[in-house]
Amino acid sequence: ALERARSQVFTAKSPAPAGSEKPVIVTYGFNPFGPLKYAQGHEFIAHVNAQAPKGGQLTYSSDRPVDSLQPYPWDLRNTSGNRLPELRHLILDSLMECTLDADGSCYGLVIDRITYPADRSWVEFHIRPEARFSNGEKITAADVIYSYQYESGSHPWFLQAFKHLTGVRALDDSRVRFDIDC
Repeated sequence: ALERARSQVFTAKSPAPAGSEKPVIVTYGFNPFGPLKYAQGHEFIAHVNAQAPKGGQLTYSSDRPVDSLQPYPWDLRNTSGNRLPELRHLILDSLMECTLDADGSCYGLVIDRITYPADRSWVEFHIRPEARFSNGEKITAADVIYSYQYESGSHPWFLQAFKHLTGVRALDDSRVRFDIDC
């Protein structure tokens, strides 16, 4: 998993990007219901044991044969429910991760900050400079776009989750913008 770096980002009103008249919000996290639980630069989530041992082996069972670690193929569905969330979080990192102890509070994981206008008509994700794949290659905006395009056609959950996105584009190698139909 991506090592979480301390964010040097702050929540503030900033001038709008070139070509836009709207003031924007720049922040290290997001909660649509109110303020974030954790302040900028927090090191650990309250319910996490920071002294927990690292490493080891995880054994995961399935009642069906699994011939791929790809988390989205339909053959991973079974009568006991959809295992996509469990498998996905074991092998993939998200742009942001929501905490379990504060409804709606999400913080950057692969990204170090987001930028958006007050009307939330778009959002820009700023990828951490240290964000890397397991092979050491840098994660880029093109990789985020590829993942979005792949996921948006892979499962009904994603079709529903992405239904208000009207566009996605790379602004440069480390920034990707999603346009939202509010």
